[in-house]
Amino acid sequence: MTWSTASSIASDSTNSGSQTSPNIPPEKARSQIASDFGIHVGTLNKWLRQADLDAGNTTEPKPGATSDEKAQLRAANRRIKVLEQELEVMRGAAAYFGQAQIRSQ
Repeated sequence: MTWSTASSIASDSTNSGSQTSPNIPPEKARSQIASDFGIHVGTLNKWLRQADLDAGNTTEPKPGATSDEKAQLRAANRRIKVLEQELEVMRGAAAYFGQAQIRSQ
């Protein structure tokens, strides 16, 4: 089960009422959906919030990052880590060759 599947089902049922009982409040519908999928209600709420962010449906002052932005940030952080490792290798090589230059004189 992916978060997009559960969030679309939860979003459909909370927006239009549950198909079995239209008078169920959204919180109850979410808890029912979460128990049907065997996940915690907090997990479902997190998925629904992320789906809203990805769709651009935010009312919060600090909406957070979309899934695409999070993926770009992870890729940038990986690239930074690689560049920092390369820099350490270059510093070590410069120190080694610098010492070799001093010894040869």
